[in-house]
Amino acid sequence: MTEEVARMMEKRAKIQFRPGEVLKRLEERSGPTAFLASSADLAARRDLERYYRLLADSLPRLELGEAMMLVDMLNGTVLDERTYRYLAHEVADSLADGLGEKWGVDGSAFVARLQALPPGSLMAIVDAVERFWLRCGEDDAEEVLRDLGLCGAPGIL
Repeated sequence: MTEEVARMMEKRAKIQFRPGEVLKRLEERSGPTAFLASSADLAARRDLERYYRLLADSLPRLELGEAMMLVDMLNGTVLDERTYRYLAHEVADSLADGLGEKWGVDGSAFVARLQALPPGSLMAIVDAVERFWLRCGEDDAEEVLRDLGLCGAPGIL
């Protein structure tokens, strides 16, 4: 199979899921007059595209030590739709375990900065940490964190 055919097939990949309680939200956002969302499946696609754009635009740039502290702290943790709410609290708790010192992070200042972030930025951090662990082992940690945008150029934080 040529690369061109493979790319075409990838674009046509069909993803299915049982929406559960999300169905009501999708139905509220779809219908014959909805722009780009005449059906619930099109609304789900549009909403995922919006969500991923929001994550990309909201991701703060952390210092390398802060990013390493977060991926260390969340290693093996189940990251769900509520994790972002407790991120600053989890960082505060991890200070007693010495993670701030381990990664050269001023823990109390980092906690205060996390507490000041809007929910979208906290969710973007959790998403980046999850993607870090999906890529763990393919490159060195710093390179992956920079590639994901979690540390590097100055940003929100």
